[in-house]
Amino acid sequence: MKKLYFAIAVFLLNFSVRGQIVDIPDVNFKNALLNTLCASTVGDLPDRDADTNDDGEIELSEALSIGYLNVDSQNISSIEGLSAFSNLQFFYCNNNNLTALNLNGLDNLIELHCAYNSLTTIDLGNKNIVGLICSHNFLTNITWNPNNNPIDAITVDVSYNLFTNLQLPASTSAIEGLDISGNPMANVVIPDVELREMFRCENMPNLISIEYRAHYFYSWTSMIISNNPNLQYVNFRNGHYEYMHYNNDQFSAYYWIHPNPISNCPALQSICVDDDEIYYLPEYFGNTNVAYTTYCSFAPSTPFNTLAGTIRFNLNGNGCNTLADASVNLPIAVTTQSGYAMGSAFTNVNGNFVSYSSSPQNLIYTPQFGNAYYTVTPTSFTSAFSGYGNTETVDFCITPNGTHSDLAISLIPITPARPGFDAKYKIIFRNNGTIMQSGNITSNFSDDIFDFIIANPTAESIPNTLNWGFSDLQPLESREINFILNLNSPAEMPAVNIGDQITLTAIISSPQPDEAYFDNTSNYTQIVTGSYDPNDKQVSALITAIDGPLEYLNYTIRFQNTGTAAAENVVVADVLDERFDKNSLIIVSASHPYLSRLVNNKLEFIFEGIDLIDSATNEPESHGYVTFKVRPKPGSVDHGDIIENKANIYFDYNLPIETNAAITSYYSILGTEKLDTQKAFKLSPNPAKNLINISIPSNAIIKSIRIYNTLGQLLHTAAKRTIATTVPIDISQLRAGTYFVEIETGSGKSIKKFIKI
Repeated sequence: MKKLYFAIAVFLLNFSVRGQIVDIPDVNFKNALLNTLCASTVGDLPDRDADTNDDGEIELSEALSIGYLNVDSQNISSIEGLSAFSNLQFFYCNNNNLTALNLNGLDNLIELHCAYNSLTTIDLGNKNIVGLICSHNFLTNITWNPNNNPIDAITVDVSYNLFTNLQLPASTSAIEGLDISGNPMANVVIPDVELREMFRCENMPNLISIEYRAHYFYSWTSMIISNNPNLQYVNFRNGHYEYMHYNNDQFSAYYWIHPNPISNCPALQSICVDDDEIYYLPEYFGNTNVAYTTYCSFAPSTPFNTLAGTIRFNLNGNGCNTLADASVNLPIAVTTQSGYAMGSAFTNVNGNFVSYSSSPQNLIYTPQFGNAYYTVTPTSFTSAFSGYGNTETVDFCITPNGTHSDLAISLIPITPARPGFDAKYKIIFRNNGTIMQSGNITSNFSDDIFDFIIANPTAESIPNTLNWGFSDLQPLESREINFILNLNSPAEMPAVNIGDQITLTAIISSPQPDEAYFDNTSNYTQIVTGSYDPNDKQVSALITAIDGPLEYLNYTIRFQNTGTAAAENVVVADVLDERFDKNSLIIVSASHPYLSRLVNNKLEFIFEGIDLIDSATNEPESHGYVTFKVRPKPGSVDHGDIIENKANIYFDYNLPIETNAAITSYYSILGTEKLDTQKAFKLSPNPAKNLINISIPSNAIIKSIRIYNTLGQLLHTAAKRTIATTVPIDISQLRAGTYFVEIETGSGKSIKKFIKI
């Protein structure tokens, strides 16, 4: 009996489903269901109507049997009743009169095509939609919160709507295609997902920027960005290699975008790319008037970890608390655990540093000193990152190691030297030692061609010389002096003409013997110029000898904002010559706060948030500079070699400005003859104007004393065959500049450089 009751119940339920009529108020919607080839099961194209029993109604059983429904172009104003089609997976309702779209009950829906209607919003709920084609509506919002299960790939066409922002579902792992054309968006961000086929962004009058984080999967993926009259900036810096494709270990190139990927975007100013792409994307894109830069972000584009910290100086023996003195411009070397050099970071004016690492392995961070005057606690730090996106901090404390006296000085030309104009100079002096010092600063110049104007702090001015006293210079403290000289014009006597060379010298001294006296003197040779580029690079030595220790080259890179608005960010990038000893690099000074890093041979000074005012608004405040010094590796240069160095200056997202080449030539006065280092002589004063005195070791027989210019040309034989301990040499007839004195004794030759002022 129970079995009979169950069978009757099932029969009645099936009869009820078959007999239940779906209410479809819209006449055109119902007509499409009854009288057009609109329906099929999943997997087949529509090949029948929805009224399978031809009774002129849509029963619930008939609705449940449909997985694919296409009612395009039927003048439909409402799809009320569609909720009964709960097994529907594909729904097409393009080119109708819909103003609303109720998708409740369609939990199996995976594709929705509703283009060319009058929709203002769509609520997709938590449906796992993989295809959404809703172009040519009035949409301003889509609610789309799919289930937690990742969607493999979606195709989205929201073109020609009213979107000001588009948020794709967070669970999306890939996009087959994306078209956002014709929307009033101002800023577009494409998420970091796999984009497999097409990205279109056309006819968007409000569009200003595109941040493109997506990466490509297939080599035939294409892109069209066109007819966007106000688009200014496109960011492709996403850490993905956009253009080259590897195939069976063979390096092949494919066009992954259309031949003219970005076209008719007349306001476009800059395209930001990854570091490796800067070498080929400009040529491929073909936008010759657009700036290509890697400096849209100062962090790596690839996944990275961050180490940040502070280095402070324990001056009072009370530890490195927050009140301790900052250690400025100190390099922190970054190496792998196997010892491979990854680069360097530098502390800023507050003693802070930051280092980004794109390496998955742990790295070692070690503060560097050019001497053994200090100990560092800890001596180094090893990161312990797990994965990417992590940040660690470490603070280093440096403590004096004994008593050491070591002063250093650098002379910096702030402006070019032009005939008849004022020239500005800056002296930076620093106490590298461990004890407080007092002493004297002297700057020498030729008062025949220069007139002293002013100095800050006030200087004692005597012919050819400016003097300043200083006191209580703390360990690792730096101070600066600014002064102005006026250079003779061609009409004055002696005349100064464009192309002449002028030399200035700065000397620091104190009562304590200096442990590293080589940096107590700074010489700078300038070429006199006429009109000049405010963005330039200068080097302290134009010609120098390789006979003896190779001297530091002081580089000054000057920049000026000559645009029409303030520059928010400025970057100075300098690729150092391979012959330079990177461990000798010292950052001397900069005009504004900055962060600096050295990766491979690329030295970068990053002035983030500098807001450098334009020259039309405030010319004096529109300038900036950086100064650093570095010297070649021993034995890296030979007679006749030159070191040529340029820099690139980036103002925001504009085209980089390439400076002139700063060139230093190397010569050997003595050729291949061995220097007599044990019998080296002393020379004073240096610089000098009329007379230099050569002090010679006792019992030395002098064969000759000769003076050469920087080209190695013999100018004067000062002495022959003499025995003396001091030999005065008249140099009054020499022009101001750099010269070499060679002395030959019975046991060999020795040479020294001097400056004539």
